[in-house]
Amino acid sequence: MNNTVRLTEWAEERGMEYHRALRLAKRGHLLGAKKVSDNWIVAEGAFVLEPPPAGKDARAQIMGKRLLHPRLPAVRASIRGRPIVITTYNYAGGSGKTTLARDLAVLIAAAGSRTLLIDTDPQASLTQWINDEVHASRPGLERTVHVTYTSSEEVPPLPDPFELDPQLHFIPSTMDLATLERYLHSDPLQIANLHDAIAHAGSGYDLVIIDSPPSLGQITVGNVVAADYVIIPVEGSAKGLEGLVSLIKNLAELQRLKSRSLRERRSISIASLVPTRVESRLSFTEKLNAALEQVSQKLFAPLSPPLTARPSAYTKATSERTPLPLLPRRNGAVREAADELRAVAKFVIDQVVQREREAHGE
Repeated sequence: MNNTVRLTEWAEERGMEYHRALRLAKRGHLLGAKKVSDNWIVAEGAFVLEPPPAGKDARAQIMGKRLLHPRLPAVRASIRGRPIVITTYNYAGGSGKTTLARDLAVLIAAAGSRTLLIDTDPQASLTQWINDEVHASRPGLERTVHVTYTSSEEVPPLPDPFELDPQLHFIPSTMDLATLERYLHSDPLQIANLHDAIAHAGSGYDLVIIDSPPSLGQITVGNVVAADYVIIPVEGSAKGLEGLVSLIKNLAELQRLKSRSLRERRSISIASLVPTRVESRLSFTEKLNAALEQVSQKLFAPLSPPLTARPSAYTKATSERTPLPLLPRRNGAVREAADELRAVAKFVIDQVVQREREAHGE
């Protein structure tokens, strides 16, 4: 491990009792801690993982609603002063990218991670769907990432977020954000602004989830440059598969851009390919799974459990401006969709934690 300190120093810097830090390290809940001879040392960038509560019927609460606990660990990355940033990435429309970002953010926040969800799509679908209060407020450009990307300050600011819950904050979008594309084309040096703003102003969050536009414009480029990980939703169709190889190639180009603009050696990792809107026909599903497995292995991209096409459940969530995991489970389609989302959220977080462990040499 590079840039390590003794566990005693690490705990003292964070105002944590040494015995608590030692207990976390021994239980494997302090990611980046390692015992060398008789001493515990901690890597720079270490953070805490709190396991989910025992019992399959454990409950969580988010946005004033109770739900089954997502069965995810709470990722306490804010303890290192920098959140983990995940960007949804697919420049084809119809992949379910926005609903996936919304629902994953809600489940991750419900598990105990302080989460910031950012809408950067000028279509502002996420802003319309997240809840009534945000939709009714009709936010202007001053509440969007326009403030961040156009800033000339050395440390660009983040706009004031909406507090959907103490654990979940939200930065909205508006159709006027489309003007940002022209601005970033004329001043490409601003492309790293969101990365810099999150690195400094986002230190109170554990995770940041960014929903990108369905295009390979400058906003999407900036969002990927800001990311540690990307999630790629893949529509369960021939069209979705055809576009996947192109997506991955473009991601490699964006990685080179990030390395040049930020001088960062750490690559952008694919946290998961997420099959979405998968038809339930067995013959089609088997062909799709085989094709996705082949692509997954070829590109070293983890393949998550699928999200089945359930139009009635997702339409209900959209029309009620309520994240799907928060809808009543008495509706069969809603219950099944919510359970699939919980499985995807667990897979994504498990992949992120595994990559972070590898980065720390564990």
